[in-house]
This record gives sequence, structure tokens and C-alpha cells, in this order.
Amino acid sequence: GGGGGGGGGGGAIPGFGGGNTHTDMAMFDEATGLPVFSPPIDTSPNMEEIENLVRDSPKFKDLLINWDKDLAECMEASKRTIKSAEAYLRANEEAVSAGQTLASDLQEFGNMLSPGGPAGEGYAMVISEWRLVMQELLILRTVLDEQLQATFASSLKSYFQVEPRAMRKHKVNYETARSRYASAMQRYLSHAAALSESDKAQSQFELMELKEKLASCGYTIYQEVNSFRTERHLVLLEHLFYFMFLHTSFFHHGYHTMQHSDTDISVLRENVSQLRRDTAALRESIKSTYVEVREKASATLAAEEMATTLASEGASIKKEGWMYKLVTAGISGPGMRRWKRKWFVLDNGRLGYRSKNTSPGESKGNIDMLLTTVRLVDQNKNLPSNKVAASRAFTFEVICASPRVEWLLQAESEQDKAEWIHALQTVTANLLGVQMPGSGGAGGPGADGPGGHGARSGSVLSSDGEYLGSAADNDMGAGMSLLDGLGNMGDDGQMPAENGNDKCAECDSAAEWASINLGITLCLECSGAHRSMGTHITKVRSLAMDSWDRGLLEFMRASGNSMNRRIWEAKYTADGGGAGEQRPSGPGNVEVKKKWTISKYTQRKWLDGGGEDEAKSGEGGLKLYEAVKARQLEQAMTVLITGCKQGIGPASSAMVNHVNTSEYGRVALHCAVENGDLACAEVLVQWGADLNVQDSHGRTPMHLAASHSDDAEGVYMMEWLAGKKADADIRDLLGRTPADLAMIRGNQKGATVALKREHQQGSLVLDQEASEAMIKTAAAAAAEAQLNDQEDE
Repeated sequence: GGGGGGGGGGGAIPGFGGGNTHTDMAMFDEATGLPVFSPPIDTSPNMEEIENLVRDSPKFKDLLINWDKDLAECMEASKRTIKSAEAYLRANEEAVSAGQTLASDLQEFGNMLSPGGPAGEGYAMVISEWRLVMQELLILRTVLDEQLQATFASSLKSYFQVEPRAMRKHKVNYETARSRYASAMQRYLSHAAALSESDKAQSQFELMELKEKLASCGYTIYQEVNSFRTERHLVLLEHLFYFMFLHTSFFHHGYHTMQHSDTDISVLRENVSQLRRDTAALRESIKSTYVEVREKASATLAAEEMATTLASEGASIKKEGWMYKLVTAGISGPGMRRWKRKWFVLDNGRLGYRSKNTSPGESKGNIDMLLTTVRLVDQNKNLPSNKVAASRAFTFEVICASPRVEWLLQAESEQDKAEWIHALQTVTANLLGVQMPGSGGAGGPGADGPGGHGARSGSVLSSDGEYLGSAADNDMGAGMSLLDGLGNMGDDGQMPAENGNDKCAECDSAAEWASINLGITLCLECSGAHRSMGTHITKVRSLAMDSWDRGLLEFMRASGNSMNRRIWEAKYTADGGGAGEQRPSGPGNVEVKKKWTISKYTQRKWLDGGGEDEAKSGEGGLKLYEAVKARQLEQAMTVLITGCKQGIGPASSAMVNHVNTSEYGRVALHCAVENGDLACAEVLVQWGADLNVQDSHGRTPMHLAASHSDDAEGVYMMEWLAGKKADADIRDLLGRTPADLAMIRGNQKGATVALKREHQQGSLVLDQEASEAMIKTAAAAAAEAQLNDQEDE
């Protein structure tokens, strides 16, 4: 339609309204209101072009040249359109595939979130119904793509690419026939005088045949090109109509598919809105209840911690460090108060301080801790000291009865403040003769010496209390070679033979290397084969050259080659040789060893059962949790290896971090640490355990290790966790760090380890506000230093 004559009618259809340069110039059909999109086709032939064709005029040749240029431009432009159409169809195909994946994943996700019970059944029905509707829409989309491919993209390509190529081929045929006719005519004319009548007749006959061939080729190319030029814009419009019609049909069917769900969607939307309102009310209720319970728990905890931390540690406790003191400075004018940094010393039951420019013998204050108490700053109470300290963090008061002294002090961090308060209260309690629950007397663990508060600031203690140097000089968790470590642990520096680790796990050659996540030893050649498989399967270390921490040492002692063979070669032993594949033996045979390790670890030929499903379903995680809880290393290794087909990766991480909701939200690493089982803990970390995972009480593995009594196992575990870079500044739901718990339990060595780890993390740093105050008062401090730091005590 629309091919007819003119007519005004502009704006008869909203989609073709005015306001546009092109539509203002366009003509519209009065009958249909559509724009006239094609000039009238003159059914009378062009006599001049046909005469030029018949006479084989040069004008016809020029016409063909112009047509060929136009044809080439049309083909080039159509390539871009066809390419875009094919890209559009590919995108639709990918969208269908993605939609199918989305439908499946959303149904699986929805089933996982099902609330359970009768409501869960209804929830599952809604999710299933949604997937069915989604599948119907995807089927309609697939049908649309197939129809577009047949009637749009392929048809466009055929008309604007295949047929023009055929026309250009016919043009070549015409030019060939023309050339042959011209050559034959030239030969005839050059020899016509010498030819006999019969030869002349024969030559004239051949010329006639060539001329007929030329005329036929010229006619064919003329008809094809003329038709193409006349119809090509109509063909493109026809394909656009197909495109719009197919999409209209698609949306019509889609609307029909979704129409019956309108009422259901409205009802479900209202239900969801009501549930959201109920959830918001529940959230507010939980918030208010939590605040109330937290306040009560904090008050109770503060009283309990006060009673616990005032343990009898002797009046000889010594602590030194920088704190800020609120003073009235003479140079600042009468009544002017400011914060000044002083070096405080708690020693022999007395607390004093001095400036940085004075000698130790010139300390001031020296108040008797027997007559002294510590008071926390309460900003809610209307006291002058509280108003002064309202804008300062980490503040507390020291009040002495005789002489009457009230010092308002500011520590350099929350942890530093807690340590000072602990030390001051403990000394006062001992001087008063108070024996608190859990105290050990003056000569107990709190006395001066390794592990006590008398140890130097920032020191690191070994598990047996030996001073190892400053925090900056000692890296907890950094070990020694495996053989040296075993020597220190009573194995005479030899690999234990009872677990098979005195030889290579694969070929029984002399062991020089080890796989730290499989717990086996290897020879040089087999270690190379292991390395080629990737660290997600095996991690290789040297027995003599690499550094081994205590966790790896314990794991190598507890596991071994024998355990490895029981797990990885379960079917090899059972079927009498593993279908003819022989174990390598002794040095050499590198290719045999490589093939053996690939069959054993990558192809998992002789593993008994297992796969990825257990890791994904959570069943494997629960099995692993129970095995670690029962201290069953071999069972735990079996669950990990059989349940994680891809080795160390997302599946293993999901398994080892599986949360046991029936046991306070704990994971397997919580159990290993609480058991003091370094071997199981090392395995879990090797396979992707989160060192900082928190249970439902907010406790990390470091918290549980700090809760142990002050024994070697507890300190070993804390040192191992610190060496693995576990965070030591995470607080549980009661606001306690691992160091806090260690001090509450009397685990002084563990507290030292935790505090050092906090320092490594940069948690204990000078308060930013105090730093700014120091900069602002630098000039005044220098002036006061010249007046020998005169103060009004």
C-alpha cells in the first residue's frame, strides 16, 4: 500500500505528525492517511535505453558502469544492516539462554529461602508458577527469533547480497560476450576479401550466434538491474513490516500469557507490603530489646571484669608509658588549663610522672596506691572533670585521699586505657590485702617475670614464658625448617616412620620435599610432578629450606603418607593394582611419576566416592564439622578430599566455613581451636577456612584460644593464629577483644600475644585528636620548657 498518488493528509496518523523537516515535505495518501513512500511506477519502458541496448551503444555500456557503482554502494550499505540484524538475533538467543539460567537459579534460590511449614509450601507454589510463566515467555521469544531469522535476516541477506552478486556475474557474462563478438567481427573483416563464399557464410553465421548471445546477456542484465533499482526500497519496507508484525504478535501473546496473573500479582504485592511493615516493626522491637539487654549485660560484665581483673599480682607490678594530664600551666595565665604529655611510672605501689626533659629521679606526684582509686569519666554526670573530658577519648581519673590529688588522664588508646586501669586497680587491691576469685597470690603468675605485667612493653614471650625479644624483632608464627622443628618437638630431627613420612609418598624414594595441604613427603622428582598440577591440588615446600610454623609441624606429625594412601588409593588397593597402572618405584621414570600423580590426584581414579554435590549441599560441611569436633583428622581429610572435586577453591571454602546453626553458629575452625587441635586447624586453613569467622556470640577462633587457661596449648594456638594474620581487634557481642578475654581468664601470655598482634595491625595508635592538640600547642610547650615546666599542683 501507499504507492499511489499525492494528497495532503499530513498528520493523519500520530506517528507521522508534523513538526519535523522531513514530514513537513512528505505527501500523504488521502484514503489511508499514510505517507507516500514510493513514486508511481511508470509501466512504459524507456525506449532510449532499450535502443542503446539493442545497438550495443557505448551509452549502454556507460549506463552499466553507473549501475554497477550504485549496486556496489548498495551492497556495502546492506552489509552493515545485515550484520546488525544478525547481532540482534544473537543477542535475543543469548537473552533466552540467560533467561533459562535465571529461571532455574531463581527457583533454586527461592526454594532455599523458603520459610518452611504450610507457608513454605505456598511460597514454593508461587516460585514454581513464576518459573512456568517465565518458560512460556522464553518459548515465545524463541519462536520470535526463529521467525525473524527466516523472514527478516536471511531474506534481507538473500535479496541484498546474494542476488546482487548474481547480477554482477551476469554483467561479467555480458562483457565477455561483447568482447568475443568484437574480436570475431574484427577477424571477419580483416579476412573477408580472401574468403570463399562458403567460408563467408560460415563466418557470418558464427557472428550472428555471438550477437544473439550478446543481446541475450544484455537483456538479462538490463531486466535484473532495472527491477532491482525499482523495487529495492519496497523490499526493505516489506521486511520492516515483517519485523513489526512479528514483534506485535510476540507482545500480544506475551500480554495474553501474563493477563491472567494481574489479580494474583496485585494480591501478592499487597501481602509483601504488609509483611514488610511487620518486618519493620519486628526490627524496631529487636533494636529496643537489644539495647535494653546490652545495657544490663554491660553493667553486669563491668562488675564481673572488675572483680576478675583485681587478681592478686603483687604490689611490685610495674608499668610505664605516655599519657596526657590536664594541668594548670603558669605561662598560660591563671586558671588556664591544658593537656600535657607526661611519662607515668607505676612502681613499688606508687604512681608518679615526669616530663620528657627531666631525669628519672625528678618524678612528681608519687602518690600511694593504697589510698588511691580510679574513676571512669561519666559524661552523663554533671561534674567539672566530666565537662572538661567530654570532648576527649580514653580519659579516666586517679583520685588520692592523702595528699588530696585528682588527676584527669588521657591514655593513647582504648586498650592502653584498659591496661592502665587494670594495673592501678590490681596494685591497690593487693595493697589492701584483697584476694579476688582466681587470684594466685603475690608469687603467682601476676608477679614480675615472664608473662606478668612486669614484662617490658611490647615484649613477646614463647609458650614456656621465655622472653624472645621485642614485637618488632619477632614474627609470631614464623617457624624453622621442618626437620629442625621436629627435632625441637622430640622427634630427633627425623621424619616419623610410623606414618610413612620417612619416604616419598608416591615412589618410596628418599624424601626431600612435602605437600603441606596433603600432609605427605615427596622426593625431588615427585615434587616436580606435584607442582605441575597446581596449588589448588597440592602445595609443595622444602623439608630443609622452607620455614614451617608449629601448625604445619603438628599436621605433618599427625597425618602422613600412610593416611594419604588410605584415602587417595582406597580403590587401588581394593582392586588389586588399579586396572594395571603400576605405582612408580625408586628414582628416575619422571614421566611414569607424572602420569601416576595425574591419575591419582587430578583424575581421582582410586578415590572412594565423593564429588562436588556434598560441598554444595552443606552435608559435607556438617560431616567435616563433626569430624573436627571429634578430633578425627583422617575422617576430616577424607570428607574434604572426597567432597571437593576441584581441590582448594570455592567449594572447599564453602565446606570448611559451613555454619552449624544448632551449635551457636560455629564452624569447624571454632571446634579445632577449642580442642587445641593444631593439626585439624592447619588443615582447615589450608583448605580455605576464614580465620576471623564469628559465632552467634561474636567470638572468633582467636577469642576461643584466648579463653583457654594459661597453658602451653592455648598460647601455641594464639601464636599460630597470629602468625596466620588473624585479626586480634575484633570484639564479641559483649565488646571484648581476645586480649580482654585472655586477661580476664588470667592468660597473661595469651594476652601478650593478642596485644602484639593488635600492634601489628596498627590498632593501638595515638589518638588523632591528641596528635592535633600536640601540634597546636608545640610553641607553648617549647616556651614552658624554658621555664623548667612550672606547674600548679
